[in-house]
Amino acid sequence: MRTGLLLVIGVGIVACSIIMPATAISMPGAWEYCNVDALKMQELGKWAVAEHVKVANDGIRFIEVWGCEEQVVQGVNYRVFLHALHNTGEKGQFQAGVYEGASSSARKLVSFDPII
Repeated sequence: MRTGLLLVIGVGIVACSIIMPATAISMPGAWEYCNVDALKMQELGKWAVAEHVKVANDGIRFIEVWGCEEQVVQGVNYRVFLHALHNTGEKGQFQAGVYEGASSSARKLVSFDPII
């Protein structure tokens, strides 16, 4: 009887792993990679640079987003990795932290740092 129960549990685990592949399972609040080619991600990077320049007045100019991660919370946190030109013309890499509320019109630049 005990062996039969273990067999049923084992078959159930295998069936669930076939029906629900690991890529479909994510932990709430976990950071996940996002599509850098998506127009939204490129726009988000451009927006982050513009917001940074408003505060820092350092004249950097957006080139492209080359990496991004997102974390679903009450809204979405983004880590946006981007290339931008310094006012000297030198290319630099930066990481921007952006929070976007449930209403996509509510955005906040949380951080903007050079990647060394």
